[in-house]
Amino acid sequence: MCGKIVISQLPETLRQVTSQRRIIIIPQSKNMDASSAKADADGNFCAKVKPGIHVVQVHMTEEEKAAGLSIVPSEKTVTVTDKPVMDVTFSQFQAKVTGTVICLGKVKVVNKGHIP
Repeated sequence: MCGKIVISQLPETLRQVTSQRRIIIIPQSKNMDASSAKADADGNFCAKVKPGIHVVQVHMTEEEKAAGLSIVPSEKTVTVTDKPVMDVTFSQFQAKVTGTVICLGKVKVVNKGHIP
């Protein structure tokens, strides 16, 4: 099983970059143990797994989560048969949020438009 973790822009508040991310592989068969694999500096990873259904996750540190880094999907179910799966991809969640703020009560305008 091989794939890639795509992170295009780290949050500014993240002080330390994890150079090698870890992939957690949880087999859905009761007779197999969970395992992990490291991604290289470009986010590519490969792991030797037995045929079956596996849940794959990207391990993230508490610091990364607190900084707002989010990976989608949070986990991926992968079925391995008699041939390798080569396209397990995780990406950084990014969104552009736009909108309008409507005040429900009286607003005191101070210092050129800043709302307390």
